[in-house]
Amino acid sequence: MDETRIGKEFSHQMKSVVITSTNKLEDTFIDRFLTQDNQVVVVGDVKTDAASYENQQLIYIPIECESHQTFERELPTNHYCRKNLGYLSAINSGATSILDTDDDNYPIGDINSWGNFELKKVTSPRIPNILTEFSDRPIWARGYPLEYINKAQPIETQSISQADFANVGIVQSLVDGNPDVDAIYRLTSSEYTDDFRFKDALGFVFAEGVFSQGNTQATLWSKPEIFHLLYIPSTVSFRFCDILKMYIAQRCMWEYGLNFAVVSPFFRQVRNAHDYMEDFKSETSMYISVLELLSSILPNIKLYGDKEDLIRVYEVLIKKGMVQKEELRLLKLFLERT
Repeated sequence: MDETRIGKEFSHQMKSVVITSTNKLEDTFIDRFLTQDNQVVVVGDVKTDAASYENQQLIYIPIECESHQTFERELPTNHYCRKNLGYLSAINSGATSILDTDDDNYPIGDINSWGNFELKKVTSPRIPNILTEFSDRPIWARGYPLEYINKAQPIETQSISQADFANVGIVQSLVDGNPDVDAIYRLTSSEYTDDFRFKDALGFVFAEGVFSQGNTQATLWSKPEIFHLLYIPSTVSFRFCDILKMYIAQRCMWEYGLNFAVVSPFFRQVRNAHDYMEDFKSETSMYISVLELLSSILPNIKLYGDKEDLIRVYEVLIKKGMVQKEELRLLKLFLERT
């Protein structure tokens, strides 16, 4: 992979931040991460002004790079899945943690301090609407099954143990400002605002068998043994691909004895321009399939706690028509590089 590498020396504990952008550097919040002790990796696409990333303290992966690597050549352009190149760069640079985020988010705190929050363990239901614990206003996250929005499902919690805390593999930060809700919420809810605020200093760790919504907006991956689960599918729509990725990651993590956590905001988003109806169209496959995915498909796949688990999952998803056959070939190329 040809990369523009301008940067500093990092300690053995190397924190990487991976971002994809089609904007000029000055039109993003990427500079907020450059002031911290991070290795910042930015992945460009067809529309990205690569010149704006020259001579910066970061790694930039341009669209026009010539590479003999099959994965780079065949990964689609004009697609969010190009972020996979950033993950590979961070992994192969020896990252010990990876912050997966977007160029329209900026940090308002240090996500690595999430353990200082008031933490609880969620034991049921299988698919809780965890945002109800962070806000008194009606809200649900993108990727929450529409069938459950008006279905009262009390969330049961218990005290968190030291083992529960130590075994968290992924921490999903909520974001203030413009949270990650779906197009239906944005189009229909009188509660929607671009200045939404969640409750402070709360966190929930999910027991094995309990799914929660995750995304690539502000997510800390702290266990290198599961970095291969960062893979974003390329044959899934833009507004579903990261949701699917995060549900798959949660299912696979259980085989490692690891769990997922959602915490109060460490970030604020000033959202890039979106057409809500275009978002709706991109989310349609998610609305149709997510409940089946969580209630019957993922829980019933036999996994073994190795990299091949991702292949096992995607083979089933291909049979179910949720991803295309081409996905498996790209996935295998990605796994060869991790």
